[in-house]
Amino acid sequence: MGLAPPGVRAAVLVGLVVLATLAACDESASRPQAWARPTASATRESDGGESAATDPPALAGDLKGDIEGFTTVDACIAAHAGVDPLVGDTLEGIGYDTLLRDACRALEAAKTRSTKPCDEIAASSLRARCVSRVAAIERDPEACPWEVPTQPERGRDPVCLALATSDPRPCAAAFEAVDRATCEAISSGDAARCARLPGRSDRARCERDAKRWAGALPAAPGSSRSNAAALGKATLTEPGDAGVQSFPVDVSRGLVVVERMDGAHVVVGPPLEVGSDFVVSSPNSPGSLSLELVIPSDSRKARVEGGVVRRPNRPSISFDRPQASALAIQVRRFERTRGGAVEVTVSGILREGVGVEVALSTFVRDVVKGAAVLGPARPGLGDGGWMR
Repeated sequence: MGLAPPGVRAAVLVGLVVLATLAACDESASRPQAWARPTASATRESDGGESAATDPPALAGDLKGDIEGFTTVDACIAAHAGVDPLVGDTLEGIGYDTLLRDACRALEAAKTRSTKPCDEIAASSLRARCVSRVAAIERDPEACPWEVPTQPERGRDPVCLALATSDPRPCAAAFEAVDRATCEAISSGDAARCARLPGRSDRARCERDAKRWAGALPAAPGSSRSNAAALGKATLTEPGDAGVQSFPVDVSRGLVVVERMDGAHVVVGPPLEVGSDFVVSSPNSPGSLSLELVIPSDSRKARVEGGVVRRPNRPSISFDRPQASALAIQVRRFERTRGGAVEVTVSGILREGVGVEVALSTFVRDVVKGAAVLGPARPGLGDGGWMR
């Protein structure tokens, strides 16, 4: 591998310093890990949402060429060891002595198609991204890291899933707008997806990443996935002709299917909240709905396990399985595979006489085995190894 020009090496190391700075901070358990970006400043300029404190993006280079040209970690380090003095001061200040070696380990992992080199990387965020890159290049969504390591029921990192499957739809679940656009640009091979970002710096970073990844992913296999837009709508009818309210249910992120002994469990809408009956929503807030659905192999036996209805200026209504039995569910389509189509309707009368009608049309973002959520299975307790 030839020695890169000093300007290129400095630009690369500036990007790595950002990753190292992230690694020095405690990571939030509720934030996606593998592809989360730093927010340089909470203050945005009026011109297109531009951040005044954001550095210019690193040079794009060619990820495919970097991977193909990799020989050994030591050779990689030697090729990129010439660090700009200012960047060197910063590296010394943050104390990440193995930053360059870890960057080369990530390249080794991509070259060998193995996540073993990722295990040696000190920074957890860089380690997760290393694993994601291997999964994407291998087109192995099962190898993608969890979106939240402590909550596998949330599914795998959506950007990794999109890149590993060349399906841009999971990108909608990425944490930041720039991550969503960059994910779509890379997974679809269309850098024009970056144009919708309002900030110049965000557009530049998106375009840089799209250019860097161009050619790095293997050709996408043929797919019969539907490109129909994900749509969700709920209608609430108050008792005594007190009014009817309709509002959208956001299913653009797709659904995570958790496979358990009694069927596929999916949560629609915001996370379920315990004790939400005591919460009165703002008069100006739109209504919202959360449902946990259980869909067994025989979809005619599908049921609503529980949920929460939030109404403007009224107490929320939460309901568990016995109360949810008043709701009828009709599964028109449920493809129990990643990327599969889902079409479901739910209707019925809740306590206090509130009528509910819900129509959902979306896709399966990820499929999670029950053992990943509950822990190792125990022998002799059925296919899932668990008692309910």
